[in-house]
Amino acid sequence: MDETLAENIRKEKGIPVIGVIGASSPDDKYDERIGIEVGHMLREFIGKKGGSIFTGGVSGVGIDTYIGVLRFCFETAGKGDKVLDDNFFVLIPEHGTKTYNDHGGGEDAEGKYMPPKKYFDLAVGSRNGKLDIVRVGNDMAERRAYVSEIADVVVAINGGEGTIDEACHVLDAGKHVICMAEYGGAAAALFKYKHGLLDISLEEEINKDLIIGVESVYEMVSELQGVLR
Repeated sequence: MDETLAENIRKEKGIPVIGVIGASSPDDKYDERIGIEVGHMLREFIGKKGGSIFTGGVSGVGIDTYIGVLRFCFETAGKGDKVLDDNFFVLIPEHGTKTYNDHGGGEDAEGKYMPPKKYFDLAVGSRNGKLDIVRVGNDMAERRAYVSEIADVVVAINGGEGTIDEACHVLDAGKHVICMAEYGGAAAALFKYKHGLLDISLEEEINKDLIIGVESVYEMVSELQGVLR
């Protein structure tokens, strides 16, 4: 991993950097309204504190979060102000995998991974009119390792094995993972693991104290205020 690259991204995007990790194809315990509400509340939060938000540039939770971010920006513009900078970027690898691309993404003429078209369609209405893309690592596995170096904290919503892998990188780096535990998937599994209710096979022992379970976006914001104090 290029630690200098990670630090330069943090400086460019502003601190704190909040990552949202979760399912590309969420299960039935997830409702897209939750992802949208998370994005909305996170953008309002960093509007007061500064910083930026990122997702992994895939469908599902990632797109819903971006919709919420933009919705907050549009609502503010509706009060007579200019559309706010969304302070949002997607953190993606140079190349995808078949599984990664199956979730709406693809490759450009040079073989580089590209996020789903919906991200670009949404970005047209943003202040800058285009999607902010940051590339790290050659593939998805390398990209996950960068998440822990770039984010100050991550919010986990639903998710599968990839989300658990990302969360473990973050926890191993001594940073918090806020789990929307009510909405199933990896976020719920991590919360149960913290309380000894579920056994997850992990390569390395993690600090369970850094896992925070919340039931609502309001609790999420409250925990963020404490973690980023």
